[in-house]
Amino acid sequence: MHVYVDDNPYAVSDLPAKTLRQIAQEIRQNLPAQKRILVAIYTDGQLVPPGELDVALDSPSTKYERVDFQTAEPQILAREVLKQARALVAEVAPVCEQAGEMLSSGQTGRAMEMLGSCFAVWNQVQESMSRSVDLLGLDLSKLQIEGKKADELLSQFADQLRHVKEALENRDYVQLSDILQYELQDVAPRWQGLLDQLVQQIDKA
Repeated sequence: MHVYVDDNPYAVSDLPAKTLRQIAQEIRQNLPAQKRILVAIYTDGQLVPPGELDVALDSPSTKYERVDFQTAEPQILAREVLKQARALVAEVAPVCEQAGEMLSSGQTGRAMEMLGSCFAVWNQVQESMSRSVDLLGLDLSKLQIEGKKADELLSQFADQLRHVKEALENRDYVQLSDILQYELQDVAPRWQGLLDQLVQQIDKA
């Protein structure tokens, strides 16, 4: 079994007795000085999907002929994650609006499916931003969009999602339609502006 880090051979002590998790931990211990982090694992040339990562990490190293660990600079990783999050915001805004229109026309079933997709994307965007901020220690207090501080925007968005949940629980599809077609449409450009400013912080660092 052979271990590579960024396509370079990596020597692991007592390799046959270790799991991939133990190897990954050993590699991580040697990364701080290089200011890089582990971002992906390939086993015998195949990328390990996020949902299968724990199983792969707990498997013995002898199960594979070759394992590749890919690393990246935190700044580059966070920048790419934030740019992808911005693209997701742009994609989900019209989907939310369309779901609201379907509710108005009585197409509740299809609207609920689309709403589920909207929630999944918004959760992913929030998680991406939170992880990037924590990873690099970015300062949200310095950011303002349309005269509002970042924490105010995040609080406002949390309120709007809570209103969506309440409308769903009450089956108030009129209110839900209004939120999706109007309130959340105002949120999208603010989120894009916030994500843009975070990327600018990374570029200036």
